[in-house]
Amino acid sequence: MNYTRKQWIAILTTWLLLVPLSYGWVNAEESQAKCCTILYGSPSDLIDFNKAISGLGIFTFLSDKSAPERVDEIFKKVVEILGMGGRAFPGLPIDTTLDRETLLKIWNHGRKVQDQKPPKAFYKYGKVHVHIDDLRRGILAHEMAHHIIDTYLLVRPPTKTAEILARYVERMIR
Repeated sequence: MNYTRKQWIAILTTWLLLVPLSYGWVNAEESQAKCCTILYGSPSDLIDFNKAISGLGIFTFLSDKSAPERVDEIFKKVVEILGMGGRAFPGLPIDTTLDRETLLKIWNHGRKVQDQKPPKAFYKYGKVHVHIDDLRRGILAHEMAHHIIDTYLLVRPPTKTAEILARYVERMIR
């Protein structure tokens, strides 16, 4: 079909307005780190997020680091592990507000083969999507590695190569 310029603008405008609503990307609170923006539903979600990425488990209370400080620490470590420093990276949104059903919709969007179960976390549309109950430090580092690899390299590497590097980061961050 051939659309006129006005029709394309109407289609894109409608899509930009409806997609965030249908995927629950609205009404999220934000916590800003140097490298990332953490999107969460309630203050208790931010506390749970901090526990999940602390690496301390139930002993998180022994440390006084906030979630943005931990995210910056992990991001810096991922850059160091990959050896991709010396460059400023665009901010990375980390969306923890989604339920598993919505995660599955986002994950399957545009895929030929539809999965029945979403991954624990994934990097898509320039954002890390994760369910807070499935999150841990290594998983977050893995997804951050995808972001760093995609933005650092001038030519995007093959999918398998990027996945190998991200898995390497996940093992090294523990």
